[in-house]
Amino acid sequence: MTDSINSILLFASFAVIFSAVIWGFVTRTISKNKGYKGGFWWGFWLNIIGVIVVACRPNNNNK
Repeated sequence: MTDSINSILLFASFAVIFSAVIWGFVTRTISKNKGYKGGFWWGFWLNIIGVIVVACRPNNNNK
């Protein structure tokens, strides 16, 4: 029984970390397209809220 609980917790931990990394790359891409450096940590820590924050930033491209 303990082995199955540990397996579930391990799988859930990897799923949460994988999801955070995906959100991080999404926010980094949005941030780069708006002319900023970085932006990964917004998505990593805040997920969809981080995407909203980065998407609402003003465009910083020098055109």
